Amino acid sequence: MKKLKVQGSAIGHVVTFPKRVRQAAVAVLCILAAAVSADNIKGSRLDRSHDPLDTPSAVSGAKRNSAIAIARAGERLVAVGRRGMIEVSDNNGETWAPVKSPVSTDFTSVQFVNAHSGWIVGHDGIVLHSRDGGLNWERNLDGRALLKLLSAYYEVRSKAGDKSAEGIVDDVIRAAAQSATPDVLPYPFLDVFFMDQRNGFVVGAFGLILNTTDGGVNWTPWNDRIDNERMQHIYAVKGDGVDLYLAGEQGLLRRLNASKERFERMDSPYQGSLFGITPQRNMLAIYGLRGNAYTSANDGKSWQKVDTGVAANIVAALPAKESGLLFISQAGHVLFQSSDSRRVLPMSYPTSGELYGAVMAGKQLVAVGFAGITTAVPAAKPQ
Repeated sequence: MKKLKVQGSAIGHVVTFPKRVRQAAVAVLCILAAAVSADNIKGSRLDRSHDPLDTPSAVSGAKRNSAIAIARAGERLVAVGRRGMIEVSDNNGETWAPVKSPVSTDFTSVQFVNAHSGWIVGHDGIVLHSRDGGLNWERNLDGRALLKLLSAYYEVRSKAGDKSAEGIVDDVIRAAAQSATPDVLPYPFLDVFFMDQRNGFVVGAFGLILNTTDGGVNWTPWNDRIDNERMQHIYAVKGDGVDLYLAGEQGLLRRLNASKERFERMDSPYQGSLFGITPQRNMLAIYGLRGNAYTSANDGKSWQKVDTGVAANIVAALPAKESGLLFISQAGHVLFQSSDSRRVLPMSYPTSGELYGAVMAGKQLVAVGFAGITTAVPAAKPQ
């Protein structure tokens, strides 16, 4: 199998990834894709004197920096992105203020349980936690602690004869050995979801998944508690207060069986990469590559394909009024689907550049992407 050595401007640590990473989602792995460029390879990330895990972020405006993800913290908006970028807005995205990060690695996702408690995940196994609505962040986990955690946890099981644990140990050792800094496991976390302030999951590349039941004081690896023999990337973890779901590479779709403490396989209508899943009342939506999106009205027992009419990757599905959904494409399409229709209606939201995520703030759409953060008011009703 051919290998690709990925080394990025803010990923920080070199690791050899299998060929299939090159076929992964541009939306959720956009920084990995950018990392193979010649300019980034010439950058200072090979300079270990500036390890992103040890270097606080440089405070800069989001308008001038790529933003990757955005979330609500009560009435506040919090956006995160490249090189440790964190920005907050208290006026629905009209103005933004930078917040300092303890690291300068690339962030991939952000979630708030309530107006105060929030989580950021990203490259080099980073997990940050805020207790004050995103104004201050502390390191909860990183690639150094992750390497020790996975090694210790699965070595015990491997010595007891667990073959799946043995494979995980081998993969962890190989990845750490190929890192520019041997004591760092450079796997990225790609999403985070907390059901409440104590119980949550972080997920990522190569089937990486951790669970906490005490608000991040302790983390338990769950790589072996999911039907994922091929170690496919997990791009999304989301819940609705009752069920918890995973979506990922090559149509990966799983639901948590709480009694067995295991994510079990669901029938997937699509075999391409799924970038996200949105559970809401009476509807479950999944979306991914090349404009593909599906909804289910019976908790995934059957699926209906959404006629998006676009070929661009779908990067978000936002709950809309009257139990509908707004699908957002990487190319900037905004598509409205009512709860009783398989068709979508294009909305006129003027956005710019590639988009990676969005939230609604009143009647405004606040989107994050390559150009930073943009706020758009609908120029027309659905047609």
